[in-house]
Amino acid sequence: QQLTNPHPHRENTTEGVIMWMWSRSVSLLRAPLRHSLIPRAQISVKPAKHDISVGETCFVMAVMFATILGPSGWVLANLENYKKRP
Repeated sequence: QQLTNPHPHRENTTEGVIMWMWSRSVSLLRAPLRHSLIPRAQISVKPAKHDISVGETCFVMAVMFATILGPSGWVLANLENYKKRP
């Protein structure tokens, strides 16, 4: 494919070259978005199929709390022991 300047009257100016480079780079960056191999997600706005109870929500939050903050709390509680290691 032959690259042509969309603004031939601006060929010899710095502004013309920059504008041509900008428009060409934008079109090259947009090309992969037009031909996406990954199908778009089918998002629908419907009510939930299963209602989640307050007990289930609390249980999940407690498990996530323990999973994330448990190890970091252990390290902080034993920081002096880790400093003394060779």
